[in-house]
Amino acid sequence: MKKYLRFICISVAFAMLLSGQCFATDGESAQSLLQVSWSGNYLNSSAPELKIDVESSAGYIQTVAVVMYDDDFDAESEDNKPAITDYYRMDEVVVKKGETGTVKFKITEIGTPLADGAYKLLIQGSGGRAGESRVQIPVWVINPSGISGLISSFNNATVSNLKGYINEVEKPLQLEVGERESTDRLNAFLSIREKDYSNSFATLHDVERAWKISEIIDCLANASSDKAKLQNLFEIYAESIGIDTARDDYKDNTAAIYNNIVYNNDLSAADSISEIKELFDEAVAIATINSATGKTIAQKLAEYYDEAGISTDSYNKLADCSDKQVKIKIERMFLNKDFLTTDAIKETFDNAVDKYIKEDDDDSDSDSGSGNSGGGGGGVGGRTAIKGISAAVDAAVTSPAASQTPAASFGDCTAEHWAHSYIEALKESGIISGYSDGSFYPDRTVKREEFVKMAVLMCGLYDEGSECNFIDVLKDEWYYAYVSSAYKESIVTGLSEESFGIGADISRQDVAVIACRLLDKLGIEAGAEGENKVFTDADKIADYAAESVGILTKMTVINGFEDGSFRPEASLTRAEAAKILSLVKSYIKQ
Repeated sequence: MKKYLRFICISVAFAMLLSGQCFATDGESAQSLLQVSWSGNYLNSSAPELKIDVESSAGYIQTVAVVMYDDDFDAESEDNKPAITDYYRMDEVVVKKGETGTVKFKITEIGTPLADGAYKLLIQGSGGRAGESRVQIPVWVINPSGISGLISSFNNATVSNLKGYINEVEKPLQLEVGERESTDRLNAFLSIREKDYSNSFATLHDVERAWKISEIIDCLANASSDKAKLQNLFEIYAESIGIDTARDDYKDNTAAIYNNIVYNNDLSAADSISEIKELFDEAVAIATINSATGKTIAQKLAEYYDEAGISTDSYNKLADCSDKQVKIKIERMFLNKDFLTTDAIKETFDNAVDKYIKEDDDDSDSDSGSGNSGGGGGGVGGRTAIKGISAAVDAAVTSPAASQTPAASFGDCTAEHWAHSYIEALKESGIISGYSDGSFYPDRTVKREEFVKMAVLMCGLYDEGSECNFIDVLKDEWYYAYVSSAYKESIVTGLSEESFGIGADISRQDVAVIACRLLDKLGIEAGAEGENKVFTDADKIADYAAESVGILTKMTVINGFEDGSFRPEASLTRAEAAKILSLVKSYIKQ
C-alpha cells in the first residue's frame, strides 16, 4: 500500500513538471518564486548525498517536485517534454510560507552506473502561482568509487600538481577557484593539511574547508591586505573557521578588528585554520577591551581574558579579590587605551594584579598609577590635566587654602558671551581657570565629581580626612576627598548606595539638588519669595529634584531655555555651571 501511495505522489509530481511550459535557468532568478540551493554531502564516501534546499515566496503552501536529469536534456523548450526515461530521480517536498523544504538524493541510488559530472535539476511548485514557480539549475556529483582516490591524491599533492586536483572537485564541492591561483594560496593549503590534519585528509569536506581558509591566508599574505575583502572572507567562512561573526562585540568593533588582524598577522603570520581562528579571537578581544567603558570593562575582561592572553590563575586573582576599590582600580587601567597586541594587555593586567592585589593583602596601597591624588593630578578614565570646569578646579588648586593668581580672560568667552560675567567672577575667586591654550571651552560638559569639587571649594566644606564608601570613588584619586567631603555634609548621595557615578556627566536636575543642599547647609533661606515658573517639560523632572528646581527657579538661579523647557536630564555645560555656581555664591554670606 505504501509503495502504491508513493507511486501516486511521484506521478503527481511528474505531472506538475509536464504541465510547465518553461523553466528559469537560475536558482536565484527574480523571475521565479522558488529559491533553490544545493550541496553534495561526501562525509560518508560510500553513501554520498545530493542535498537540495527549496524556499518559496508564493505566499501559500506549495508542493514542490524536484527531478534530476542528464545535463544534455533541455527542458526549456516547450517542444521537448520530458519522458519518463529521461530522469534519474524524482521527489517532492511540501514547502510552507517562509520556510525551506529539503530533498535529498542518495547518489548511489540516482543511477547505475553514475558518472562524475554535470546533471540538471528541474523544480516545479504547485498551486495558483505554479507558472511563476519553475526553476532549472545545474548540479555536479562525484561517483563514490572515485572518492578514496581523490582524497589520496590530495594527501600526496605538491604545489606543482595541487591545482589540477582542485579543478577536479571545483564544481561538485562548489569551490571558488581562479584560473591562476597564487603560490601563496597553494602553500597555505598544504600548510593547513600539515598543521590541522596531520597530512591526512579524511573526507572531501576536509579538502573543501582547507581550500576555503587558504584564501584568507593568501589575502593576509598581501602586505596591503584588502580589509573589505578580508572581512567578507571571514564572514563567509565563519562556520568553517569556527568563529562567531553574529555577536554584538564583533558588529560594534568591525573596523578595529580587521585592523588588529592585519597588524598582528604582520607580526606573526598565521598559516593554519587553528591560527586563523586564534588571530580572529584575539583581534575581537583587543578591539572589545579597547572600546569598553567604565560600566562594561569588568564584564569584558571576564568574557575575554583568555582570548586576550591573560592566564586563568592571573584573572582569578582579580575575580577573587574582596576589595572592590582595588578591583575597580585595576579595571580602570584598561579604559581609554589602544592596545595593539594581546601581549600588551597581558603585561598590563599581570603588572596591575601583582602590584595592587599584593598591596591590598599587605594593607599598603599607595599609588593608583593613573594620576596624582588630592586636588590636582591625573583625570578619570585616562584623561590628563585637571583644568577648568570640565575637570573641576584647575590643577593648581591643591587645597581650599591655596591662593591663585587670577587667570587672564578667555579667548572664547569675551564680553559678548552670555556667561562672561559669571565665568569671570569664578575665575577671580580661584574656583575655575582655563586651559593652557587660553580657552575656556564653555560648551563642554561637566562630570559629577568635577562639579562637586567646585561646589565644595566654593562653600568651604573641604575636609581632607573625610571618607565615603562608594566603590567607584577611589581613595588615591584626586576627587576622593572632595566627593567624601560632600558626602559627609549630605550634599551628595550618589546614583545608588554603592556608586557615586564617577566619570558620568552631571545632569541639570542633579545640579539643582546639590545647589539647594549647599544653600540649606549654609543656613540660607532659599526660595521663600519669588515667582513660580512651570516648565513645559515639568513632567520629566524627577520627583527627588522637582522641589529643588522650583526653589532655584524662584531665586532666578535657573530659568530654563527659550522654548520654556528645563531639560532636566541634559548634561550641564561649563558655561551653565559657571552661571549657577556664581549665582549661588552671591547668596552666601561673606
